[in-house]
Amino acid sequence: FGASREHNLPIIIVIMNNGHYKAMKKGHVHHYPDGMVDATELTMGIEIQGPEFEQLGSHFGIKGTRVETYAALHAALEDALKETKDGSAVIINAILPD
Repeated sequence: FGASREHNLPIIIVIMNNGHYKAMKKGHVHHYPDGMVDATELTMGIEIQGPEFEQLGSHFGIKGTRVETYAALHAALEDALKETKDGSAVIINAILPD
């Protein structure tokens, strides 16, 4: 983030945040179809209690937005395109539905 601010790089960072390592869970079920995950829904290391990604660039003056709908994502992308015209970076934390 510091380099983008220092060099006025017009970067839009979109984090597609599903709050899970869903690919890992699918891999467990695929490779072990009769295993513990399939039988019990017990998963380890799948849920992510991540940071508020939209705030990661705040110390560098980088604007961040959290969106939870497709309409809000569309609006955030339009705003980000305007924001980056002056060389600013933008972070969009797009919360995906389950």
